[in-house]
Amino acid sequence: MKISIRKKEKLKAWLVWGTSLPRKYAEQINEFLAKYGFTKVQLIEAGYKALIDEAAENDLSLAVIVDKYDDFFKRRYPNISFSFAWRGKIKG
Repeated sequence: MKISIRKKEKLKAWLVWGTSLPRKYAEQINEFLAKYGFTKVQLIEAGYKALIDEAAENDLSLAVIVDKYDDFFKRRYPNISFSFAWRGKIKG
C-alpha cells in the first residue's frame, strides 16, 4: 500500500510514544484526568512545563527557553494557568 507524499508529510508532524505505566498508577491518572476534564496531552504539556521550570531553578541558561515556552502555553491555553507544579505522591 502506497502512502501519498502529502500523507507522509502529515504523519511526520506527529510523534507517538508507545509508553507503558503500571496499571494501578495509570488508572489513578485516568481518574484524575476524567474528574477534572484534562486530556493526556494537557498532562504531558503541563508536566513538561513543570520539569522545565524545575530544571531552570538550577540552570539559568534555561531562562530564555522557559520564557518562550510560557508564551507558547499562554497562546495555546489562554484560560489555564500553568504556574504551579504538583509535587505530591501517587497513592499506590
